[in-house]
Order: sequence, then C-alpha cells, then structure tokens
Amino acid sequence: MMVATKPKPPSTPFQEVVIVTGVNASNDVGDLTNILAKELTDLGSIVEVDDTVASTSLDGDGVPKCSGKFVLSLLEVEAPLLSDLSEREFYNLRQLVIQSRGIL
Repeated sequence: MMVATKPKPPSTPFQEVVIVTGVNASNDVGDLTNILAKELTDLGSIVEVDDTVASTSLDGDGVPKCSGKFVLSLLEVEAPLLSDLSEREFYNLRQLVIQSRGIL
C-alpha cells in the first residue's frame, strides 16, 4: 500500500512585513526590494514597501505602517544612516523600533 501526502506550501512566521528602502534608494536597491517582496509573498507574507525614512508614515486609519509588523530595513544598504542622524531621523527610527513587531 502506498500513501501520499500533499506537500505543505512553504510558510513564514512573518505574516505582515514592511520593507523600508529610503527615499534615495538606487535601482539596485529597488531590484533587491522586488526580489525580497516576491520571495516573502511566495511564503505567504503580506508585504508592503515604504520609501519613507524609518517608515513612520501613516496608513488610512492614522496608524504607522510599521505598527505590529516585521520590518526589513534596507536603509543602510548603500550608505550609513546611523552615523549621521538628524534629530527628526532619530525620532523616526526610534518610533520604528518601538512600534514594529521586529526589525532586521
């Protein structure tokens, strides 16, 4: 007797993900973002891409887009951000860390 089971689709613990690229991201970062978004979507995640510094922009309900979601930050892929933060950028980054479910 032969028994077959349906293979399980790949899964991820990251239900909702925001990929943050930064406003001046190059085409290479855009390509990387698209690849990451596709891979995460294929694993079952809901993916948003945000190009605002520290992803503190608000959704339609006035809630920060990163609130309760995992954040994949590409902010420092091409140039350092943390070494030369303005007061406003520091505040935004702080909010991102506090409000997100996790950050990488």
